[in-house]
Amino acid sequence: MKKKFWAVPMALAAVLCTVLLTACGGPKVEDLIRDDLNEGLSAISADDDDFMEGLEQGADGSFEQLGIDPHEFAEVYLDGYAYEIGEITVDKDAGKATAEVTIHMKSLSGILSDFATRFQEWVEGVDPSTLSGEEEIYLKGGEVLMDATKDAETKESNVTFTYTYDEDDNSWSIDEDTAEVLLSAME
Repeated sequence: MKKKFWAVPMALAAVLCTVLLTACGGPKVEDLIRDDLNEGLSAISADDDDFMEGLEQGADGSFEQLGIDPHEFAEVYLDGYAYEIGEITVDKDAGKATAEVTIHMKSLSGILSDFATRFQEWVEGVDPSTLSGEEEIYLKGGEVLMDATKDAETKESNVTFTYTYDEDDNSWSIDEDTAEVLLSAME
């Protein structure tokens, strides 16, 4: 009879723990942060519609002017892209957490530097009288940019993402400097 008496409170406690995950040993903060980072970093892909939309909006018509297919550019630029989430440190008392991430990706500044050198060499070697107009120059620029992007090697960057605890929402969220952190990995 005693076993039956304890079965109801234990079942109720199990239900409450399922609903109130953090109070009864739900997912660890580290696991929640790891999942959030995986979701965000895996979206950096030519196959992700939101990523592609942001890339195209950021380019503000430049791809079209250079005769570059944005999807093809993204595939070439992201060739070799990878990330590893390392140590995640949580200071619950301070309401802060950090996640160390290693990102492998092509250096945008390296690509642009190589592009500038290659394009300058082309300009110096071309007879202007053979050009049909400005459009041809832009299309050649797009071709040179794609070649520089294809030839670029991936580099490794170690970055730190920070999270802050919000007591009102009882949740952890990534800090607003995320774009700056990602840009530093792209340099």
